[in-house]
Amino acid sequence: MNHNDGKIVTRFAPSPTGYFHVGSYRTALFSCIFARQNGGKFILRIEDTDKERSKKEYEENIIESLEWLGLKYDAFFRQSDRTEIYKKYIQKLIDSGHAYISQETPVKEGGSIAATTKSTTRAEVIRFRNPKNKVSFEDMIRGKVEFDTTELGDFVIAKSIDEPIFHLVVVVDDIEMGITNIIRGEDHISNTPRQILIYEALGFTPPKYAHLPLLLGKDRSKLSKRNGGASITEYRRRGYLPEAVVNYLTLLGWHPKDDKEFLTFEEIVKEFEINRIQKGGANFITVVGPLTSKFTQDPSSGKAPLPVTFTDRSIGSPTSWNWNFGDGTTSKVQNPTHTFTSGGAFDVKLTVARGATIDTSTQIVNVGGVPVADFAGAPTSVNVGETVAFT
Repeated sequence: MNHNDGKIVTRFAPSPTGYFHVGSYRTALFSCIFARQNGGKFILRIEDTDKERSKKEYEENIIESLEWLGLKYDAFFRQSDRTEIYKKYIQKLIDSGHAYISQETPVKEGGSIAATTKSTTRAEVIRFRNPKNKVSFEDMIRGKVEFDTTELGDFVIAKSIDEPIFHLVVVVDDIEMGITNIIRGEDHISNTPRQILIYEALGFTPPKYAHLPLLLGKDRSKLSKRNGGASITEYRRRGYLPEAVVNYLTLLGWHPKDDKEFLTFEEIVKEFEINRIQKGGANFITVVGPLTSKFTQDPSSGKAPLPVTFTDRSIGSPTSWNWNFGDGTTSKVQNPTHTFTSGGAFDVKLTVARGATIDTSTQIVNVGGVPVADFAGAPTSVNVGETVAFT
């Protein structure tokens, strides 16, 4: 068993079953920051017990994404390499009477026979003997959280002695690796009482927990790949700087005392206070750093028809709006209107401050004095970051 020598030890424990969106890496970021701030260790643990869905390419993408973000881990583990360790703990729970081999009634997926866990085509599984106690823990963000575990029943901790599942392996690894602080999303709160019961049955004190509020999409629902949450690989492909992404993710749900908007990683580590993380979800928008729209030259004439007039229709509540037009003009109003009277290509850049909730597009009013609707193929709006050619 690894000992932490009194040091803070955190971990990021992703399952390599797909490409992770930015919300997952925010969890890794806060875990790394907390460890660095306290002179501790930050561990990367690949949770690949789902043999059917786990893939090497996803594991490699996780490692590459952390490296790109500059989040250096101090130790690396892979659960598929640790089967013998889990077997020892499963047997210990069985021998002590805290777990037992359960004879199951096999059912097919979608079958009508009820079970206290997701289905089983297996005749036997290993269940934890639930003492049906009330458990509570002091969340570092949310305060006291209490559960009555009665309704959990005797939950499954392994499909067989050689096939442990999530709740068991997470606890065993956290014990073996000396994890002192678990920082993870609030969607894991419901897992915590099961894991605390296993800790207690094994004779160990649970670590401290901090459950982060989830990132929310534009419609205020949980951020997902289908709801505005692209992968880190995608932001890297688009040309975003890792420093900008780290700065932005840090300021989603947390802010320093002086409300400083641009911080280096070293400054974040110095100023971070976990109890300043808000309890409510933070809106994530795909706005990081300068945003650019280019109105390009007409390919037939070699220059854009003049004048070009646009007006912005952005909505939201950033603490500041900073517009920079390619002709040297700037504006700090939310919805500027600007007319270009000379030049060939027109660059419009918008930089918004941290904490912004924004839906932005540039509305072309007219080009060359003619309403944009009269130009074949010209859009009625141009999303910031896109390039449009007028023909």
